[in-house]
Amino acid sequence: MHFEHKKHPFLLNYSYAFIRLLATLGEYLFYAATQVDEDPSGSAWRIDSNCLNYLLHLIRNTEEDEIVRFYACKTIENIAS
Repeated sequence: MHFEHKKHPFLLNYSYAFIRLLATLGEYLFYAATQVDEDPSGSAWRIDSNCLNYLLHLIRNTEEDEIVRFYACKTIENIAS
């Protein structure tokens, strides 16, 4: 798969790192969501609304990379399931 960044070649590594970070965040949020299901009183696992708002912002931002938007969508899908 060919990946071409829309902005500046220097930012290509940034985008790759951001995508990896977003994937990691998604895994963590999925784990946290499953822990809340098991222990509703466990406030340590509650997902902050700012985090979800940021994911929604990434999805709505048409200037954002398609892969980043896809990972944000999958993260919300995993949390909701």
